[in-house]
Amino acid sequence: MKFSICLLSVAAVGIMVAGCEKHHESKAELNLNSGEMEFKADSGDGNKTDMKLDSKGLSINAESKEGSHVNLDASEEKLKVKANDKNGSFENNLDITESDVKLDYYPGSVALKIACLRASNKDEDVWVATRTTSDSASKVIDFYASKLENPHKKVEDNKTELTAKTSDGDDLTVGVESKEGGKTTVSLARRVKKNSK
Repeated sequence: MKFSICLLSVAAVGIMVAGCEKHHESKAELNLNSGEMEFKADSGDGNKTDMKLDSKGLSINAESKEGSHVNLDASEEKLKVKANDKNGSFENNLDITESDVKLDYYPGSVALKIACLRASNKDEDVWVATRTTSDSASKVIDFYASKLENPHKKVEDNKTELTAKTSDGDDLTVGVESKEGGKTTVSLARRVKKNSK
């Protein structure tokens, strides 16, 4: 997680510095205080980035002149990303419901919120709910195989994927994976094609 945060930080700074080099009215400011770093960049033509790194975590807010926005908040406890542009949007760490994914949650399972998300583009909307349980993968697979109509099953190593369609024609995917420590991860995804309805 820390490595990923560092890469995202470097990428955001690199993008903004590169953008600032191309414009005469650009500004970049770096402030270092005890235990805290703040970076602000403005290309002068609508591209802006604000980044803050402190003991609570990392926060990045970036916007482009084309209307794209990215907000990232990361700490030891969470990672929250919200992004949108003219082509679509993405947001994680959401409270995805059973009605969003059109599937019941596995009994006693617990949400893994970092991997609960909604994404959208011009062609489709996607909801993903990821959950964990201490029950075996085979028990979880049997539960969802009985809930899906004519599921197609694909097995690869310790991962099993069940795919099916709802009565409305939405695509459903159930991914089940055995993890170390006796945990099983269950990802429930629903894809809705925008042009098919």
